[in-house]
Parts: sequence; C-alpha cells; structure tokens
Amino acid sequence: MQALNRIVTILRAVAEAPEGLTLSEVASAASLPSATAYRFLKDLAEEGLVERQTLTKRYRYGPGLTRLALSIKAADFMSDTEESELRALRDRWQDCFYVSALLDGDVVCIRSTETNDPVRMGIFVSIGRRLAIHSSAAAKAIMAHQPRSNVESRLSQEALERFTPHTLTNPTEILADLSQTRKRGYAVCDQEMELGVAALAVPVFDARNAVSRSVGVIALRDRILGDRRQQLLEDMHHAAAALGHALA
Repeated sequence: MQALNRIVTILRAVAEAPEGLTLSEVASAASLPSATAYRFLKDLAEEGLVERQTLTKRYRYGPGLTRLALSIKAADFMSDTEESELRALRDRWQDCFYVSALLDGDVVCIRSTETNDPVRMGIFVSIGRRLAIHSSAAAKAIMAHQPRSNVESRLSQEALERFTPHTLTNPTEILADLSQTRKRGYAVCDQEMELGVAALAVPVFDARNAVSRSVGVIALRDRILGDRRQQLLEDMHHAAAALGHALA
C-alpha cells in the first residue's frame, strides 16, 4: 500500500506540472530518496505513464496516462442503456464484448465485459488499452470511416508491427482492407493479433452519421467466425444502434 501511495503521489505531482519536474523535484514531492524515486519513474516510464524529456531531462506525464484519462472521460458518457446493451450481448453469447473510441488520435477500449461462465476460457480486452489501427477489428471499424488522408497520415506515423503471419503491414493492403470493412459494414481480425483468436467489430454512427466508436467481440476463432457469425453481427449492429442513439 505504501508503494501505491508513492506512485499516486508521483503521478499527481507530474500531472500537475505541465513543464515537467526534475528527478530531485519528484523525489521531494514524494518524500523519497532520489534513487528510489528514479526506480519508480523508470517503471512508470516503461508503462508510458510518464516520460523523460530528452533535452531538459525533466519528467512529465506520458501518453499512457493521457489515454487512461481520456478513456475515463469517454466512459463517463456511457448511459445506463449503453451499458445494458453491452451486458446483454455478453449474457447471450458469453464472450468478451467491448466498446472502443477514437480519442486524441488513438483508438482505445473504454468499456469491456468478460464472460461470467465459469467453465469458459475468457479472452479479455482491458479498459484503456490502445488498439492497433492496422490489425484490431475495433480500430478498423472506426478507421474505415475516417477521411482517407487522415488514415494515410496515421499509417505513415505508426510502427506497423507484425503480430502474427496474418498481420497486414503494407499500407496499401491495409487501406484495401479498410475499404472492404466499410463496404461490408463490419471489421474482422482473423488471427492478426494472436493465433487462434479472432475479433469482429461494428461501427457506431452518431447523429451526424460520423463514427468515433465501435462495438467489438473477441473470442477463440471458431466461436465467432463460423455459423454463429451472422446472428452475432445482427445483435452487435442492434447494440451499436442503441449506442448511437444514446450518444445523440
């Protein structure tokens, strides 16, 4: 508990100093020796919660902390109707369903439910997780409805990691996949993130017919890419419509 309190103190101090803090300033704020403060900062930096500026050597809040804050802010807009829709999907299909949102240029999971069936192996997407725009179904469902120039710019800036032999890393192929996603109305991740695992996602259209969210499901490949796919997608589209109405 003492370590947790120190981490919270460090994060609060860094978050409240937009220009960043020196190591000694962080140590002073947390009432720690500099060596101990450095170890905490090193661990936090590995998680992206803080970052050390190259020129000034000062510590400031990192992109991971920003994404987490944005995820919480976005989740605050979730209505009772939205949460009930997500739970209804989970209760009917007993798989992990999740809502993702486009936040500050990244696609991030903002709400997630996992199976409550004790005999089923659960695959879970954690809240706050940044989703790869070239391989995640949830991200594809959103990016397929963004301006092409925006997507091309993001692809040029991203490190397009090949997670499995099925992962697309060529920008031309990724753009073609996004075009197909838009035409068919849903996105597929078929073992692109992990072998044996698949995901489906549908876009959530707001009152302006724009897309900044998606409803996704992730499970063992055979569970969602077989005969169940069509009915599963119908239920997900129904939930996405409810989410879009709630956003309006």
